Amino acid sequence: MIAYNQGNGQIAICSQVSSVPEGAQYIETHVAPMDKLFRSAWRLGVDSIETDLSGAKIIAHNMRRAKREIDFAPYDEIIAKQIPGHDAIAAEAARADIRTADALLQSNIDACLDENTLRGVIEPLITV
Repeated sequence: MIAYNQGNGQIAICSQVSSVPEGAQYIETHVAPMDKLFRSAWRLGVDSIETDLSGAKIIAHNMRRAKREIDFAPYDEIIAKQIPGHDAIAAEAARADIRTADALLQSNIDACLDENTLRGVIEPLITV
């Protein structure tokens, strides 16, 4: 397997050196990443594709924010539209619970020291 730097910060994978654009930095490797979850954080190592932890954390935080937005949506609507028959105070309490859980998740992501730990922390956010 050949991995090369596309010049835009992204790593591409191909099967032949002849497929690598002229002048692109590349490596030959037999070690492939587990999956493409952190693909935009991949970097070329000496003989393998490595995941930049800072870049992977950015991906994880984006996933966390997307999940928070989905979780907030029904309560945001109740509060914004003042929908009759729905308790805005209860909606705000639910939003506070979501913020608390989100802050804990954010701290857990920030505390990760390696890709496997980070993957474990965000596993509930990964949708099939």
